[in-house]
Amino acid sequence: IVPMSIAGTREVLPPGSIFVRPGRVELCFGRPIPTAGLSVHDASRLLAELRERIIELRPGAGQSAARATIRK
Repeated sequence: IVPMSIAGTREVLPPGSIFVRPGRVELCFGRPIPTAGLSVHDASRLLAELRERIIELRPGAGQSAARATIRK
């Protein structure tokens, strides 16, 4: 599983709006989480780790990640 986070979409396309505004959207990919050997019994632990990794990817979290910036 590859955690990812998207930031800036609210400014580019505000809730309820049909118009896309110019702006910056940042897509961040985290380190993959290996799943080999896991079973359905590991799902809650895996989900908790995934949530934690996604939070770390959010802007200002200070985590290094692969970042792709899409500009319009």
